[in-house]
Amino acid sequence: VVQQGFHLTERSHDGPPYRWLGPAPVARVYLPKVRLPLEVRLFLVAVYRGIDIAAIRVALNDGPRATVALDSVDGAVFLRCRPASGPGGDGLLHHIDIDCGATFSPADEGGADSRRLGIALSRIELDSLD
Repeated sequence: VVQQGFHLTERSHDGPPYRWLGPAPVARVYLPKVRLPLEVRLFLVAVYRGIDIAAIRVALNDGPRATVALDSVDGAVFLRCRPASGPGGDGLLHHIDIDCGATFSPADEGGADSRRLGIALSRIELDSLD
């Protein structure tokens, strides 16, 4: 998976690998094409303090930004949405833009980590609704 706008992969002691969105509030991920329309699911590991989940938006292939809904299944917490596709996404890949609206740094609160962080994701799924 090709991605832009994320920090390096991290691992928790008992969970899946994950990546923080940042330093900019918008990240792009390229994923294999599936038939449209589709649902996007962003599996959350963490949401940094100050990020408003209701303000997170997802765009598909440069289309309009869609709002997300918080959901969970079998203990997995994720954001889901059904964005309309835009004119991008030529070839074999879709791309999605994930917009957190802002990022924040633990260093601003006296922490040692100076990275700007938004949401931490363990995986992204695209599911065809057709």
